[in-house]
Amino acid sequence: MFVLALVFVGTKLFGNRDSSHNQAKNSGGVSASASGSASGSASNCGDYQIVAPAEVASIVTETVGPKLGCHNVKVTTASSLAFLEQSSAGTVHPDAWITGRSVAVGLQRASRRRHRPRGRVRRPGFASTPVVLAVPASLANADTTGPHNWIDALAKLQLSAAAPGEYAPAALAFTAVWQMFANLPGGEQAVSEPFFEIVRAQVPVAASFERSSNTSTARAFPTTEQQIRAWNTAHTAAPISAMTPNEGAPMMNYTLVRFDQSTTDADAFSALETALTTDAATKAFTAAGFRSADGKVAAELVPGVPVVLPGTAPQIGTKTLVRLLSDMQWITRKVSILNVVDVSGSMVEKSGDQTRIERAIDAVNETTSRIPDNARAGLWVFSSDRRPGGRDYEQLVATLGVRQGFGQPARRADPGRQLDRHADARRHGPLRHDRGRLRVRPQELHRQHPEPRDCARSAASPCRCTASRRAPATPKTS
Repeated sequence: MFVLALVFVGTKLFGNRDSSHNQAKNSGGVSASASGSASGSASNCGDYQIVAPAEVASIVTETVGPKLGCHNVKVTTASSLAFLEQSSAGTVHPDAWITGRSVAVGLQRASRRRHRPRGRVRRPGFASTPVVLAVPASLANADTTGPHNWIDALAKLQLSAAAPGEYAPAALAFTAVWQMFANLPGGEQAVSEPFFEIVRAQVPVAASFERSSNTSTARAFPTTEQQIRAWNTAHTAAPISAMTPNEGAPMMNYTLVRFDQSTTDADAFSALETALTTDAATKAFTAAGFRSADGKVAAELVPGVPVVLPGTAPQIGTKTLVRLLSDMQWITRKVSILNVVDVSGSMVEKSGDQTRIERAIDAVNETTSRIPDNARAGLWVFSSDRRPGGRDYEQLVATLGVRQGFGQPARRADPGRQLDRHADARRHGPLRHDRGRLRVRPQELHRQHPEPRDCARSAASPCRCTASRRAPATPKTS
C-alpha cells in the first residue's frame, strides 16, 4: 500500500475574528457615577481609552459616563484573548483593560511583550460569573442539568465549543477539564478524543445560542452563567439550562488593569476603579446577570446553576492554558490534504485480512474523518503502468471543503468512498483486472490530453508533468 498525504497549514494565532471587536464605541450620555476626579492640565486631558469584553462594555459606559474628570471616556470592545493579540502587535494602546483576571492577566504576564500591565490590578475584581455548560431545552433533563461531574458531560451530552483562542470561557472549560484528567492514568487519552471532536467543529458562541432552539442542531456548549441569563431574558420561549461542574466551576472574575503605556495620570485610573465599585455599578452588574466579585448571588439566575456553587473554583495554570491554546490552534488551523493512492496491480494483493487497496481506502477515510470541518481534501490515484501517451496519475476528487460533500453541502466529503468506487469493478467499473494487473479504464478515468510540448517526460521522472498547464493543479510543496 502506498498512501501519501500532503498537508499544508496556515493560520494566525487565535484565528480570524469579527471586525466589530476592533471598532471603538463612543460612550453613552448618562451621568457619571464615578466618585473622585482626574487631575491634570488641559494638555493632558485627551481621550481615556478602555478595552472591555462585550458583555461588560455597555455597563462600563453607563456607570462611568462620558467623562473621567477632564478626560473623554472611549470604550472599545474586545475579548480578553483577542486583545492579547492586538496588544502584542502594538495596534492598541489603552489606558485601562477590563478582563477575566484568571485567564488573560496570567497570559499577559507570562508573555515577553512590551505591553504589560503595571500598577494596581484590582483584586478580587468587581464582578464575576462561573463557566458552565449551556444545555438547550431539547437536551435538558435531570441527568444533564444541575451539578454533575465533567466526565458526565463528556459522556451524556452532544457538545460543541467556540474556538478556545477566541472565547475565554471555552478556554477555561477545556483547561479545567484537562488539568483534572491529565495526571490520572489514561486521563489524557480519555479526554483527548472528545476534545478533538468538540474543537474540530468550532461553533462560535453566538451561533450555538441561535441553534439552541433547533432540536436537530442544538448542542451543549461552554459559556457563562451571565450569558445564559442574558439570552434567557431575551428569549423566554425556550430557556437554556446549565450543567454546573461538581468539581468546581472556573470563574470569569472581571478586574481592572492599567498599562505601562498609559499617558494619563494615576488619578484617572483611580476614578475609573471607584466608578466600577459604586452601589450603582454593583446594581447594574447584578441586573445584567453577574455575581459579586466573590461569587455570591441572592437568587438563582439560570436553571441548573445553584446559588452556592459546588466544589472549589479551579486555579487555572498559565502554562497549562498556553499549552492547550497552542494545541487547539494546531487542531483548528486551516488545512489542505491531498491523498495520493497507488492503484497499480500490486494493490490487489493481500495484506493481512485485507487487500492493499482496502487498507488504502481505510487510511483515506481515517484521514478525512480527523481533519477540521473547515479543511480541504482531495484524492488522486496513480500507477506506474502508463499507457502510451497517457498519464500515470488521475484526479478522482478535486480539493474542496470536506463539508461540501462533492457538491452536496449538507454532507461531509468522503474521499474513501470515491476510492472504493474506483476499486470496485463489479459495481462501478472504473477498474478492471487484466492478466493479474489492476488497470484504469481510459474512457472513464483518464483524460487523453496530448503531452505539452514544454514537458519532457522520462523514465527517471515519470511524474514530471504534474504541474504543467494541462494537468490538474497540484498544491505547492515545501
